Amino acid sequence: MKEIINEGMTINTTARLPLAHGSWYINKPAGLAVHTSRSSLKERDFFGEPGELDRLADRLFLMRSQLWDLIAEETEVLAHRATEEAIRPFAHY
Repeated sequence: MKEIINEGMTINTTARLPLAHGSWYINKPAGLAVHTSRSSLKERDFFGEPGELDRLADRLFLMRSQLWDLIAEETEVLAHRATEEAIRPFAHY
């Protein structure tokens, strides 16, 4: 679970934050998106490969599904333990 969360945080920092919180323009001759940071006003090229942003989005959807599966498994284990502990005092009857 930790690896999935760490990867998600990396994608958040390297792609989502610049995408959501910067100024953008398309450099048509170069075929890439140029991001200008609001805090530093430095420009940086992003998403130069066709489909790069789509692949990141697909990866995030997969990671979300993996996290939900891990959470469901853990919830099931915890519920089973709680049930066992609740009936343990009555096991001798």
